[in-house]
Amino acid sequence: MALTSIEVTFNEVTDEFYFELTGTSPISTEWFIGIVGPNGNIKTLDTGTPDVVGTSGTATIPTTDPTLEDGTYAIEVRMWPSGVEAGQTIKTLTFTYASTGTMTYQLTHDASNIRIEDLTVYPTLNSSGDFTRSTVLTGPVISGVSGQISVTFAQKILVNSMIQGDGKIYTNVLWTISGTVDGDFQYETDVWTIYYNRDYTGSGSLNVQIGTDPCAIIPCLDEKWQEFYSSACNYGGFSRLPDRLQDDMAKIMGDLMMYNYWVACGDNDNALIYYQRIANTLGEDCTLTSGPTAVSGVQPGITWTTIPGSAFVNGFTPSGVTPPQFLIVNGAQMYFKGVITPTAVDGAGIQMIDPVYWSDLGISFTDGMYLHVHDQTIGVSTPILYYLGTVSGTLQHYAYAGVAVLRPFIIVGSLPVTVS
Repeated sequence: MALTSIEVTFNEVTDEFYFELTGTSPISTEWFIGIVGPNGNIKTLDTGTPDVVGTSGTATIPTTDPTLEDGTYAIEVRMWPSGVEAGQTIKTLTFTYASTGTMTYQLTHDASNIRIEDLTVYPTLNSSGDFTRSTVLTGPVISGVSGQISVTFAQKILVNSMIQGDGKIYTNVLWTISGTVDGDFQYETDVWTIYYNRDYTGSGSLNVQIGTDPCAIIPCLDEKWQEFYSSACNYGGFSRLPDRLQDDMAKIMGDLMMYNYWVACGDNDNALIYYQRIANTLGEDCTLTSGPTAVSGVQPGITWTTIPGSAFVNGFTPSGVTPPQFLIVNGAQMYFKGVITPTAVDGAGIQMIDPVYWSDLGISFTDGMYLHVHDQTIGVSTPILYYLGTVSGTLQHYAYAGVAVLRPFIIVGSLPVTVS
């Protein structure tokens, strides 16, 4: 006598357990089933009354709860020839049933596309069942721009353009996703196969921050280099160009080299520094208009919090035109925009915002995190001289080599935070 397989289906529609029992025996066989659920006994194993008679068979057992509950189930099946208890075969299984699950997404972006990937680790699929995934990607609503991007997709990975209806790509805006999965799965061990359905849901968001559009600068550079070539022909060679033109050439070549290195390394923060220097050298007559250049937009529904002047200490103040603001995404990541104006501060490191301001909001930082600071004075920019660090529950400003902080600056990048 042998017990070949036990298949159990958790049916959340009918709130029942469906058994398919298979064995081999030369004589009539009796089967006995017992089930204990998360709320107690569901079916007592009664050795006097078989649930199935025969070499193979099926049985349907209703749950004693109003519905099929999530939790741990202990199932026991006994098989023996009719009236011969001494020859019994006993199989037991403990299985944790969950009717719902949470999807995990990864969202990233480059200068023009947003990428979404479903990272959820799903159980083994039921080969004869269904698996239906539906994820909706929703773009930002930009004030003054008609239409809103909304894409529904079923695949695991989607790469979608961020170009809006006006032909532009917007930075400092929030893209969101929400998804569902309706799947039939199975669990196998020894002679057991458990079939069940699970519904997954998930959501996510990404605050898009774009530094530069490398393609936009090409026409301007081409135009400027044509001017250099033309002037070199007139003067009898590049070495005979006037000092002003030679200086411009040297600046563009050096800045372009550093720009390309930072882009290749994926550091938009530093690439933006050299991008702006190149644009300044090219002059106002050459406008960076080629391609969908990233621009800032006003997006309804995103809560940017303005940091009040009373929160600043040690001479730092918010700009009256574009005051500093912060945004917390998914309760875990803080982004910044706006301008901060300092007074003369030495480079030893000093608190910029009163830590009480953050603690009153229930916001805490991890010490030892760092952010870039970009000088906002065109022509005299020394952005690499400053940086911010998280120290003792707040943001602390630093300057290299004892350089005093004299000019307005912005905060670039994001910080992990905890919100209570």
